[in-house]
Amino acid sequence: MHTLHCALTGLQSIPSYTDAIVIIDVLSFTSCVEIALTNGGKVYPYRWKDASAEIYAQQKGIPLARKREVSGNGFSLSPSSMTNIQSGQGIVLPSPNGSTLTVEAANTGKPVYAACLRNAEAVAGHLNQYYKEVAVIAGMEQWPNGQTRFALEDWLGAGAVLNGLIGEKSPNARAAMASFQAVESRLKQELLACFSGKELIERGYEEDVLLASVWNVSQTIPQYSGDSYQSFES
Repeated sequence: MHTLHCALTGLQSIPSYTDAIVIIDVLSFTSCVEIALTNGGKVYPYRWKDASAEIYAQQKGIPLARKREVSGNGFSLSPSSMTNIQSGQGIVLPSPNGSTLTVEAANTGKPVYAACLRNAEAVAGHLNQYYKEVAVIAGMEQWPNGQTRFALEDWLGAGAVLNGLIGEKSPNARAAMASFQAVESRLKQELLACFSGKELIERGYEEDVLLASVWNVSQTIPQYSGDSYQSFES
């Protein structure tokens, strides 16, 4: 059975029979991963606000993503910044949700993938070939006090992946899938109007929301291997 779980608490409760884990963080971590890998880059997730991230990046000899608000060129937790990544370029990308969830998911020893609206169908097709029981993790967001906040974009992203998976789904999974099916033709409008989308637009990042809202434009399958997300090679 394919299951759906939300945030870190959900990840920690995935069934023991799970064959693979898919991380969903549409605004913005997994959209960044997809765009970076599509352009030939490589993404190294790292825990959010960990002071050792800069040391880690120095050890790897690659840039550490800057804060989105910092002006100038460079990579950040902004999908539009990843459109400039060069083939072979690595980037250390911390995030409070998708990156942290990736690190935690990898500790389970199960295969870990990243998906967003842009590549949901491609990822689902790959999973159908190799796994029977998939746990999809909707990253969700956080309020300033650290409590989990519902994120429509992640619920829809999870539903998009589940919509492409063959096999029985849990009740939560079916609900997310139905939500995606109900708005598939107007994903851009939904993301622009949701809480996270409006928050980014108010900060001047409408282009990031538009990039993340595009459905099924990528065949890139990001798989976490070792310490980074890389495009799956069959």
